[in-house]
Amino acid sequence: MLLLLQAGVDTTVIALWLGHAGVRSTDAYVHADMTIKEQALARTTPVTARPGR
Repeated sequence: MLLLLQAGVDTTVIALWLGHAGVRSTDAYVHADMTIKEQALARTTPVTARPGR
């Protein structure tokens, strides 16, 4: 599951593959994965900012 998220597979597709009734049931996986959170934060960092936290 986490490998699919890290590979960029949309949560809607994952929910359908797992037979979930809705996309919201996959939210727990997204919130639990620190790698995805760090990637999202990296995309919001200004280009002129120094690397790091």
